[in-house]
Amino acid sequence: MTEKLIPSRECPLVGRDALIAELVNQSVVERLLTLTGPGGVGKTSIAQQIATHVRRQPAFADGVRWVDLAALSSEAAVLQAIGQTCGVSERRDEPWLTTLAQALQSSQMLLVLDNCEHLLSVCSAIIAHLIATCPSMHILATSREPLDLPAERRVAIPSLDVAAAVTLFELRATACLRSFAITAANATAVTTICRQLDGIPLAIELAAARVALLSVAQIAERMTQSLSLLAGREADRPLRQRSLRAVLDWSYMLLHADEQLLLNQLAVFVGSFDFDAIEAVCLVAAPLDALGELVNKSLVQATAHPGTVRYRLHEVVRQYASERLLETGTQDEVLTRHLDWAIALAERAEADPDHEDEWLTRLLLEHENIRCALQTADQRGDADSLLRIAGALAKFWNSVSVSEGRTWLARGRALPPVQPGTVSVKAWNIESFLAYRQGDYDTMHAAATEALHEALRIEYAAGIAAARYRLGIHAEMKGNTAEAHEQYQQSLAILQELDDRRAISQVLNGLAHVAKLEGNLGQAQQYYRQGLALARAGNNSLSTALLLISLANLHLYEGDLEAAEASYAESLIHLRAAKNTSYVLYAVNGLGEVAFYRKQFTAAAARHQEGLRLARDLGLKDMETQFLGNLGRCAMEQGDYGTAADYLSQSLRTVLSLERTFRTAAVIHFCAKLVFRLGYPAQATTLFVAGLRAVEAEDFAYLENESADFLATFEAAQAALDATEHSLAVADGELLSLAKAADLALLTVFLPQRQLLAVPPPELRIFLFNRLRVLRDGRELIGDDWVYSKTKDLLLFLLLGESATKFEIGTALWPDASAEQLRQNFRMAIYHLRRALGDAEWITFTNGAYAFNRARNVWIDLVAFESAIEQSRADPNQRTHHLRTASALYTGDLTTGALESDTLLLRREQLHQQALEVLLALGQLYTDSSRHAPATEVYRRVLALDSYNEAAHRGLLLNLARQGAVGAALVHYDHFVELLAQDLGIDPTPETATLAARIKAGVTI
Repeated sequence: MTEKLIPSRECPLVGRDALIAELVNQSVVERLLTLTGPGGVGKTSIAQQIATHVRRQPAFADGVRWVDLAALSSEAAVLQAIGQTCGVSERRDEPWLTTLAQALQSSQMLLVLDNCEHLLSVCSAIIAHLIATCPSMHILATSREPLDLPAERRVAIPSLDVAAAVTLFELRATACLRSFAITAANATAVTTICRQLDGIPLAIELAAARVALLSVAQIAERMTQSLSLLAGREADRPLRQRSLRAVLDWSYMLLHADEQLLLNQLAVFVGSFDFDAIEAVCLVAAPLDALGELVNKSLVQATAHPGTVRYRLHEVVRQYASERLLETGTQDEVLTRHLDWAIALAERAEADPDHEDEWLTRLLLEHENIRCALQTADQRGDADSLLRIAGALAKFWNSVSVSEGRTWLARGRALPPVQPGTVSVKAWNIESFLAYRQGDYDTMHAAATEALHEALRIEYAAGIAAARYRLGIHAEMKGNTAEAHEQYQQSLAILQELDDRRAISQVLNGLAHVAKLEGNLGQAQQYYRQGLALARAGNNSLSTALLLISLANLHLYEGDLEAAEASYAESLIHLRAAKNTSYVLYAVNGLGEVAFYRKQFTAAAARHQEGLRLARDLGLKDMETQFLGNLGRCAMEQGDYGTAADYLSQSLRTVLSLERTFRTAAVIHFCAKLVFRLGYPAQATTLFVAGLRAVEAEDFAYLENESADFLATFEAAQAALDATEHSLAVADGELLSLAKAADLALLTVFLPQRQLLAVPPPELRIFLFNRLRVLRDGRELIGDDWVYSKTKDLLLFLLLGESATKFEIGTALWPDASAEQLRQNFRMAIYHLRRALGDAEWITFTNGAYAFNRARNVWIDLVAFESAIEQSRADPNQRTHHLRTASALYTGDLTTGALESDTLLLRREQLHQQALEVLLALGQLYTDSSRHAPATEVYRRVLALDSYNEAAHRGLLLNLARQGAVGAALVHYDHFVELLAQDLGIDPTPETATLAARIKAGVTI
């Protein structure tokens, strides 16, 4: 922990040196030390001093973490505050306390929980669990009452003795009136005041603040009167509580009317606040003057922050002021203004994305006040206000707590909407975004579908565009590029009508990603440049930077390292102009990748170290894990496997806390690559399969460059095993959950290196589905390698047949050529083909016929596809794995190039039908095993190949409904009915219609 996380105290402590020294020692020895005492006695100040003294002690190697609970009101808020302070993120589908305990299990820290008294049972339960599960953690708590836990060592903080109290009075009085001094004339009165106030520091400070207006004798006289009144009115209160109440009453009565009014209204703020908030919420004629007086009189504390001053009420003073506000009967009015202020603040932040980092800093300071406003709206049943605030803070929730954002959105939707419509649509769209960030992809899709349905009903164009954009992202993640393209295009058309240039740039970015996934890199670059032109024209530095980063990523993907480096570097200029620090990480990461692919591993590691430091400073765990993984890759390529294991294990532990399935799987695959290099192909294979299974279950599609790298290592590992070993390793991977795979990775990356017989990868990798691609020794052959198109057609002809004579080849490729032309064309084509493949032996000539040499070290996707289908029939126990392999290999129809024959067309149609059968069988297996998310994806793939396939439509309806996406299922059924009616003039079968009716009726299926 850094020193700045311990709240500072401007006024020195008086008379506490011996006590603090003793408590410092006890905090090292005792697992739980609780400082008790009444409000104002100095518990927080003493805890601050203890924390400052012990932060560098060996017992607390992980430092001190300070959590102020005064403004919190629920267990969830307490757990979130502890997690945020300790750098732990909430995990989906796991109790917060379990996540905290696991993350902090080996931590050597002092955790300070300040102001526990209003959450005693909550704090007791949390502390008891942490004490039991985190053996090296010590806890320091402050509370007006003890926690009553067995491990608790209670220390009641005493009042100041008279001498110390007099010293404190003099210090505070001098701060208010520089000429003040204790003299023989006023010493008795000062002593009387300190005795009357029972040595309570806060009460003494408040009384001393009056020396600018009253003499010490006058202060003593008025204090005597106030205490006499309280003695009769509140005789059941302890003396020290009556003393503090008396000084508060007395201080309050001495305030001018506008000062009293302001103090009352400030009670609605929790935590700290600034003057802008005061002006918006508090109706006082001259608020600045009144505020200055309250600060001078020690009723309000002022603290300097960069560019502003923040104010705060001591919790005892805030509670007192709250009582006074309630007495006036105006509390509801002030809370309404506080709510309106929070709405305006959230919507101003949302409307200014160019200064996202600055707003995040501001909103973090206002978090407790935002939470208070949300609670006000919730308690009033004000869905509109609640959803306006929660919906405007999407980026804030994404940075601070996705779970809290989703919780508030859910509460808002549970209330009867005051004005159903645009606010609700926006809330659904934000829920879709937050679900995506949390890895809840089913909810992401369902929420976007609900947003679209409602937006269409009320004809809310911006909401329709946003929902379609989200649905496009979901389809893109699943690899369903056709659907993604359609959703993006529909969103784009609406946004162009609205002239929303920022959103247009985002959608163009999405279209570019789709084009990239489809292999249409030229189209992808065109989309990026269109978006970039819009961003530049609007002087939008942030959008310009983000599109430059996307364009740079494309250049990197294409291998154009110079262009990638230039775009990343330019993006940094725009990010600095936009004063956006968080996105700088993406540019730094990109520059590190450029160096990595140049094999400049030291330079790459330096970039990633820079990014890691920045990510940690900003608290961006997602980027932190990426930089750690990249540092692991750099170390791996440099042969430093020990350092690689350290970085990859850190990356994996961090990403596990974030619930990012795809990124977790990627890190596991990096670990698998390291494990293979260490000489353990079976364990590496198991990790690869487990990672792929998790990715497929979450409807993700790997980017090609990552996929190719992982696949190459996976195949090398497979080649190092015999068939039985490989099958067992695959079976183990199929059974592992992502969490168990992570556990295995964390163990195996630290195994000692051992020798492994090198197995050469395929010399040629040939892809015949979708488009012809040939990789020779890992490099894809491009236009210049082939020289002219007939070279590729000749290869296709030989690959799709067994062998052929020169005449048969010539008739197919040059049907109109003369004998002489055929001879010349063939000679040129065979020469260039052999040269492109790198070896004349790839094309054999035997008994007057030419053939492709399949006996050599070659991998062909068509052969692997048919082999996987055969294995699925021969090996029922591994049927799901083999079908999934076949489905992954079928990336599109068989390519035939310029070749045209009935035989080839029939072959292509047969393979198309085989792919449909594979997908339908796989979809049924997923459905039967209740893996509804991957089943949904499989059925969507079937429909992309055959839009009229009713079995696939039925499977999709069933799996959507079983995931709870009833709205999406019914929308899909309506589209299917319309499709059949328009194209074929028929209705769905009774089986499909009955299924839809049962879903609509809410029957469990």
